[in-house]
Amino acid sequence: MHRRLLRFLAIALVAAVPFIVSFVVLQSSASVPLTNFVPTWTDEVNYWHQTLTFQAVAFGGGYYTFNELPPPATFTRYFTHGPWYPMLYGGLARIVGWETYTAIFINAALIAVAVLVYCYTVKANRRQLAAAALIMATFWPYHIYLFSNMQESLHQVFSILLAVVFFRVLVHRDSVSTRERIVYLLLLAAAAITRISWGVLFLPFFMLLSRPTWRGRLLALLQSAFFLVLAYTVAQLVGAPGDNSITNILASFSISPGAGLQALAAKFIANLERYLDPAKASLDIVLTVQVVGFILFFVAAALFRRGRGQAVESAFHAYNLAAVLFASLALYLIATWGDYRVLATHLMLSLLTMVARQHYRPVLSVIVINALCIGLFVSTFREMVVPKFTTSSDERLAFQEAIRSHAAFDAGAGNPWCNTVLFQVTTYNNLLLGFPAGLGLSLFDNPNEPVLQFKSRYLLLSWDAAWYIAQRPDAPPLEILVSTPTANLYRNLRVMDCSN
Repeated sequence: MHRRLLRFLAIALVAAVPFIVSFVVLQSSASVPLTNFVPTWTDEVNYWHQTLTFQAVAFGGGYYTFNELPPPATFTRYFTHGPWYPMLYGGLARIVGWETYTAIFINAALIAVAVLVYCYTVKANRRQLAAAALIMATFWPYHIYLFSNMQESLHQVFSILLAVVFFRVLVHRDSVSTRERIVYLLLLAAAAITRISWGVLFLPFFMLLSRPTWRGRLLALLQSAFFLVLAYTVAQLVGAPGDNSITNILASFSISPGAGLQALAAKFIANLERYLDPAKASLDIVLTVQVVGFILFFVAAALFRRGRGQAVESAFHAYNLAAVLFASLALYLIATWGDYRVLATHLMLSLLTMVARQHYRPVLSVIVINALCIGLFVSTFREMVVPKFTTSSDERLAFQEAIRSHAAFDAGAGNPWCNTVLFQVTTYNNLLLGFPAGLGLSLFDNPNEPVLQFKSRYLLLSWDAAWYIAQRPDAPPLEILVSTPTANLYRNLRVMDCSN
C-alpha cells in the first residue's frame, strides 16, 4: 500500500511538472494571479469566442468564417479548424464555466490526464518517470503554449497519447487486440481531423500492424491513403474555407498538374530558405537542430543497426519527423511559429516513445540542450506569454460596455447571419472578446474582395473600410450603431429576416 501511494505521488508529480514549471517562470517574471490571463493572439481570441458560443448555444450560433464562406456541412458554423476544439473545451466549460483564463486550467488538466495514462500504460519505472519528468520540465514548446488559448495543448495531449499507441504497436503488436486497434485508430483519426499533419502517422500505424508480406504491406498502404483522404475530407467539410496554405496549394492542381507542381515547388523552396534562416527566432533554431539531427541519426540507425526491432523503431522515428517536416515545408507556414508548434508535438511523440522503450541517450541529448537554452526560453516566455497576464483590460471592458445594448444574440433568428459580426483583419484584437456568446466572428482582409456578399447583420469597420465598401456596386445599406476607439459598429439593413 505504501509503495503504491509513493508511485501514485511520483506519477502525479510528473503529470504536474508542465504546469509547475510554467507557473514558476510566470511568477518569477511577473507576480500575477493566473486569473489575470486574457487571450491576446488573434487565433486565441477566435478559439476563445468559439468556445464561449459553444458553451452557450452549441451549434446554434452565428458564423465564424473568412470572407463569409461557411463550412460545406450545414450543421456547423465554426471556423477553418472545425468544431472540435470548441466542442471539447465548450463542453467542459458547461461544467466549470468559461472565463478569459479558463482554458489554461483545462490545458493543464488535459495534459496531466494524458501523462497519467502514459505512465500507467507503459508501466513506467523510476528511470522512466525521471526521464519523463525531465522532458516535461525542459520541453520549451509545451511551456510557451500551456498558458494560451490556442489548440496547442490539445495537440500536446495527442502527442502523449499517441506515444502510448506507437509504443504498443512497436513492442507488443502481436498482442494488440482488435478492440485496442480500433481505439488507437480512432484516436489517430481524431488527431488527424483536428490537424491534418497527424495524418502522416497512418502509414507507420498500419505498416507496423500489417502482416510481413507484400500483400500485407500493400493493404497497409491503401488503408493509410484511405484514412488520410477521409480525415482531410471530413476536416474540409466541417471547417469554413479560409486563406489556408494547404488548400491553396492543392487548389492549384485543379488548374493543371503543372500549375500544382510549380506552386508546390515554389512553396517548398521559399519555406526551406525560411527554415534554414539563421535570423529566425532562437528557440525555433534550437528545435530545427534537434529535429534535423534526429532525422539524420535515426536514418543512419535504421540502416546500420543489426537488430530488426531496433531498426524498425529507428525507421519509425526518422519517418515521424521527416514526414511532418517535409509536409510542413511543402504546405505550411515556416518560421512563423506555425511549423514550430507542429514539429514539437511530433518530436515529443518520439521522445516519449523512446522513454517507454527505455532508450535514454537520444532523450538525454534533448534534455541537456533544452536545459542549456533555459535563458532563451525565459526571454521568449516573457515576451510572448507574460503580457497576457499584465496588460490592462480597461479598453476591452469599455468596448464591451459600448456595444452591449447594440449587438445581442438573437435566439429566435431564422438566419444564422443575423447572429454574425463581420470585421476586417486590421481590427482583429482581443476587444472582440467583448461580443456576447452566440455572435459569430467572421473576418475579411480586402473590402473589395468580390466573394464578399455582406450577409452578416453586424459589421465592425474602420472609417476607411466603410468608405471602400460604400464604393462597391453591391454595397449594403449600413446604419451606424456606435463608435469605438478602434472601429465603428454598423447594422446591415439588408439583413432583415431576423426576429428583432
